[in-house]
Amino acid sequence: MTRRTIISTVLTAVLSTAWIALAVIATGCSDDSSPRSVVSVETINEGQVLDSDVYNNGSDQLPGTEDDYIIEDQVAVVIQNRPHDIGLEIRPNGPFGAVVFDRYEVRFSGEETLSPLFGAIHLRVLSGGTGTGIVTVVPAGYKSMPPLLALRTGGEMFFECEVTLIGTEEDSKDEVRAIASIPVHCANWADTEPD
Repeated sequence: MTRRTIISTVLTAVLSTAWIALAVIATGCSDDSSPRSVVSVETINEGQVLDSDVYNNGSDQLPGTEDDYIIEDQVAVVIQNRPHDIGLEIRPNGPFGAVVFDRYEVRFSGEETLSPLFGAIHLRVLSGGTGTGIVTVVPAGYKSMPPLLALRTGGEMFFECEVTLIGTEEDSKDEVRAIASIPVHCANWADTEPD
């Protein structure tokens, strides 16, 4: 072999090894500008439509009496927190940070207009785990003003609600969001006596 062939072979081997090492290192690292956690909504309201009752006549079943009330519609939201790098083995409460949700937004779309709703929550979801929180979707105050107030005398309305939970990843302090959608069917449903 000539000296030039030997140098070329050695250089090719060194560069190939360097590229392989770089590829291995790059695949094991996360993008530092991204949160380490990927959060998603596993279920909201157990996957069911929310039937929202705009008014309850109470135990005497008579409208306009002292025992009448309006229910705030709350639903359970199950959030999953998984690591950004799928190649990592993550155990709940392991080295990657938990996510803490501290607020949420509800936006309505449908034939009528309802104002967006902003609420507070405290839900900590460990890395590699799930957590369940409760959010108000249709507050009692919305049922006491138009357009939902008109449903006390009959009729129905349908809305699609987008629920966005907003929080922070504990380690990186990055903001994270989990978004889900739930159909809401509003009416003055038949009242039943409490058990």
